[in-house]
Amino acid sequence: DASLGAHLLGSKYSDHLPLFRIEEIYQRGGVRIPRSTLSDWVIALAEWLKPLVYRLQAALLEQSVIHVDETVLPLQSVGRTISARAWAYVGRDPRIVLYEFTVDKAGHHVRDFLQGWRGGYLQADAASNYDALFRQNQGILEVGCWAHARRKFFDIAVVADKAGQRVLAHEAVEQIGELFAIERAASEADDSPERRCARRLRESKPLLDDFKVWCEKHLRDFLPKSPTAGAITYALKNWAALTRYLDDGAIAIDNNAAERALRPIGIGRKNWLFAGADTGGETLARAMTIIE
Repeated sequence: DASLGAHLLGSKYSDHLPLFRIEEIYQRGGVRIPRSTLSDWVIALAEWLKPLVYRLQAALLEQSVIHVDETVLPLQSVGRTISARAWAYVGRDPRIVLYEFTVDKAGHHVRDFLQGWRGGYLQADAASNYDALFRQNQGILEVGCWAHARRKFFDIAVVADKAGQRVLAHEAVEQIGELFAIERAASEADDSPERRCARRLRESKPLLDDFKVWCEKHLRDFLPKSPTAGAITYALKNWAALTRYLDDGAIAIDNNAAERALRPIGIGRKNWLFAGADTGGETLARAMTIIE
């Protein structure tokens, strides 16, 4: 009955078990179901779930703030394995996580997915495959990710720590940390979006203005191809997107919502290794959407 189908999809896409392990588990319980049959069932179940996935997508596109990120999903092709992609689109009010499978990371996949969206804030990681979307649709505003910007400085600071040195990147990490501390205080105070926006304008904006001056001052101290210059250049180049979270308290300071949504894909990769075909990737996306 339906409970067996739910158990099968949950085992494969929530517990990340390859079908050959599920086959062995059922067999230990005294039930022999061939792996080929399990595979057919998984594909059929995901096909039946399509109407729910479409409804979730429609609900997601009613929101004004959407997070997006993608990660590698290995795909078996003729004679080789290619780096296909799993995308996560996340809405936070209410929380919706919708996965999509594509054979590559071309920007038109995002544009196709968001067709019909009336527009709003799209939070991403400043990858070039989003550029055409923002150029072509003026109603979609780019929001940057301060966790991504911080990580570039943090990695430099970690290397310096191992050598027992304090470098300029430590200052950047500390300044960005103050921005995150303001967000934590807003969450602890259970701020409404309006109160969070007011808090940001009062407390975060002065820090951001100072950090921009700091970046511009120190950029000339480093060779253009040095890691620190790269981290500073990233922040300055994406400054408009990184500071857009000041505009609306419903926007997050980072894109961690999408990054967290992709973690199950990373865990799954270590277990089932790859999708066997395009159908397998599409099945994964639908099943994980409903599971989330």
